[in-house]
Amino acid sequence: MEEQKNNGNTTIHNHFAEGSNCQVFNAPISNAIFAMPGSHVTQVAAKADEQTKSEAEMMEAIRKVMEERNAKGDYIWRDSEQWYAVFRVLSSCCGYPTKAKDFERVMKNLGADDLRLPCKYDNFRKINLHQLPQDVKLWKQYKHTADQYSLKQVEVAVRLMAILGIE
Repeated sequence: MEEQKNNGNTTIHNHFAEGSNCQVFNAPISNAIFAMPGSHVTQVAAKADEQTKSEAEMMEAIRKVMEERNAKGDYIWRDSEQWYAVFRVLSSCCGYPTKAKDFERVMKNLGADDLRLPCKYDNFRKINLHQLPQDVKLWKQYKHTADQYSLKQVEVAVRLMAILGIE
């Protein structure tokens, strides 16, 4: 395996021995190109600034947001539809699956079924936030202007990004 640094990215070149059939990754991999054993594979590891929190840290952040209350004493994360905000933050900023069903499976494997509001695909798969930009990092500028429907998502996303240190 060869490793090269280039503009904040690490490029890893693996050369598989003939007859090998397995590769183990113990770091986040993004933009990977996989091929059959015996061929040349180039993989690009996550950028240096991309979030690489552990699964335990992610679940702790999710639990923290889920239990936070506003000044009135109400939960900021009031219903299961707000999992959409978590999905958008983790898939956009932390390398989690970008398909809702895959995201649900990962969350289930991390224990999200045991939370006050379990992660269920059907609760957030049809969310349509026409008012908010695609880039979840821009959502915080809508804290005071979003409609009530979008504001529910903004509150959770902004708080989760703050806890995770995502700017």
